Amino acid sequence: MTSGKELLCLLLLYHTGGALELIVPPTHQARVGSNTQIPCKYKVEKLPVDVRFFAIHWYKGRKIILSYDDIVTKTDPRYSLVPKTALTGVADLSISNVSGFDVGVYTCSVIYSPLKVEKKIQLDIQAPPQIQITNKVIAANEESVLRSSITGFYPEDIDIKWFRDGEILNKVTVDKPQRNPDGTYSVNSSVVITPTEEDRERIFSCRVQHQSLNVPLQEDFQLVYGVSPQIVITNNIISVNKESVLRSSISGFYPKDIDIKWFRDGEILDKIIVDKPERNPDGMYSVNSSVIITPTEEDRERIFSCRVQHQSLCEPLQNDFYLMYKDVTDNSTLIITVVIFSVFVIGLVIALILLHSLHKRQSATRETRENSEMTSLINSNKSKTKGNLPHKKIGKIELETLVLDKNATLRCNISNYIAVKHTVKWFTRQECTGKLIPVSSDCKKYADVRIYEQPGHRPIYTACLTFSPVLRSDDGTEFLCRVKLLDSEHMIQSSTGPLHVTGNLPDPEIGEIEVEDLILDEKATFRCNISNYIVGKHTVKWFKQEKDSDEPIAGSYDRSKCVDVITHEQSGDQHIYTACLTFAPVKKSDDGAEFICRVEHPGSENPIESSIGPVHVTDTPETTKRQNASQNEQCPPQQNPTALQEEDNTFGFPKNVIPEGSAVSLELQSSVLKQVQVQTLQERDTESLGENNGILSPENESPEQEYNAEVEAQSNELSVGQDSDKGHGASINDDLEAEIQTPDKTI
Repeated sequence: MTSGKELLCLLLLYHTGGALELIVPPTHQARVGSNTQIPCKYKVEKLPVDVRFFAIHWYKGRKIILSYDDIVTKTDPRYSLVPKTALTGVADLSISNVSGFDVGVYTCSVIYSPLKVEKKIQLDIQAPPQIQITNKVIAANEESVLRSSITGFYPEDIDIKWFRDGEILNKVTVDKPQRNPDGTYSVNSSVVITPTEEDRERIFSCRVQHQSLNVPLQEDFQLVYGVSPQIVITNNIISVNKESVLRSSISGFYPKDIDIKWFRDGEILDKIIVDKPERNPDGMYSVNSSVIITPTEEDRERIFSCRVQHQSLCEPLQNDFYLMYKDVTDNSTLIITVVIFSVFVIGLVIALILLHSLHKRQSATRETRENSEMTSLINSNKSKTKGNLPHKKIGKIELETLVLDKNATLRCNISNYIAVKHTVKWFTRQECTGKLIPVSSDCKKYADVRIYEQPGHRPIYTACLTFSPVLRSDDGTEFLCRVKLLDSEHMIQSSTGPLHVTGNLPDPEIGEIEVEDLILDEKATFRCNISNYIVGKHTVKWFKQEKDSDEPIAGSYDRSKCVDVITHEQSGDQHIYTACLTFAPVKKSDDGAEFICRVEHPGSENPIESSIGPVHVTDTPETTKRQNASQNEQCPPQQNPTALQEEDNTFGFPKNVIPEGSAVSLELQSSVLKQVQVQTLQERDTESLGENNGILSPENESPEQEYNAEVEAQSNELSVGQDSDKGHGASINDDLEAEIQTPDKTI
């Protein structure tokens, strides 16, 4: 005869449909910042399963992080599970915004009474590194340090190498990786070199190999030859016990960025003022700095210092000095007057103190008497009003579907609510920050408490929050209703959990890219305005297509530039954003390239984009200075090519800084050589005429024709390959040729 326990087991096996099988992979990979789904599938004979006998549990290590038993409970709002698919064989765990701290062993446990099966999955996290060259300014023929920062990678192991034109460099230092708040790692690396003049045209590289990369990541750059600053203390004369100003002048440095501090016996001083650096005619920079102090007699023996830190310096530059005190004439009459006045003030102060003490004793006696009477009155009132308030209760918040720009109301029932004793407040907690924000600070959300009368029962109070959902601020936001007793810390609250706003997203619109002049190794910023941009829904990426390439590239290029999206202006509920790309141009890779700003949005296979190019990179003052020096060596001493360049520089370039290889530079060089040839021929013919006593020989019968023939030949040689360079450069060359064809002949 079959027992009751055996019948129960048979019944349970019947409703489960036999064996329970669990299917999971041994490992799963995800990238930092992405959304991932850890797979877990189960099989039974009959689907969907009976929810009365079914449950799912997810563990990280030994800690339970999510459970499903008719309802979903979780320890982190980033975890989720779909109840509808959970009943049909899919028990996947979803994790949003994956971080480095999510790595570990997860366990999927499925219960279908009386059966229980669980399996483990290893979640591996990867995050690719980003390279930023933090220092490439060096001093020629001096030991210098190149530095880089590699950030945002996971796992920790990483390999870093430095190269010069493809040849590996020694003397490389790699610091210990540091953990970032999002669980990824960052590390600094440096290499020591002694650069020469030949290194000006060479390409230096920092190369990183990491588990998350299919190919090594490399950042190429060229050296910036800096000039060290000089410090001059321009004022150290002060007056004792009076506010005084110390001043210094720092000059002759390049590039512009510089850090200045003041010290007294090694202790840093406050109230430091640093003016804006100004550019000198030679392309270098100068800046003035000052500090405000109130010196004492003790400062006579102390050492004051002005310390400068610049990229061209391996160690800070410091100028130490002593203060110079102004002479103070001893005035005995003044001293006697001060002593008499001080005695009078001291006597007056003593008298006031005695009067204050007497008044204080009298006030204390009166206050003691009044306090005793007040205490008796308060105790009497307490005995009359003593009693307990009924315990208040709060229900779940009733939800509506949040539709974009359509009014919705959240409702929360409160029992035993007393308007004069309790307060009701609504709060929001955004998913990205986790910070509680009172709804009262948002003028677009209306909160109130409504009363619903019930015959024979106490009225029901309902806290209501009415608003029109906004995708940018309300999507993923948790709403909380909090009830608090006045003059008490006790409170109760109810939460909705993260809510999501439905509705159609507006298509973003992109404007033209605003461009700055690109000067070699000086920071420049491209800007592109984007309307209808929603943070978290749309993504912005920058691309570059080099002049010899058929495809735009991102990859290491994205990580070599500083990319940002900032709020430009606000119009109603929408923002206009500006995508910014900031970088120091490299002539080899950026000159002639096309830059592309691309906006990708969900629901559309074709992103929108805006492009600019080809762009041109002009040279730094150092490069132009070397070119001008080389040109002066080739030209005769009586000509001044630099002066001619300054006179004919109608394109708005700074003096001595006409870009190398530009149409203007080539035309000016051509014009200068033409004028030099004309003057040389004039001098030669003048000497020939002098030898012939002013009689023209057959060889010198037409000097003007000879000038024009030689000038024309020289011009033809210089103009080869320049047919495409028209415009301003051509017009300048035509003016100079007109002057050459009508020389001033005094023979």
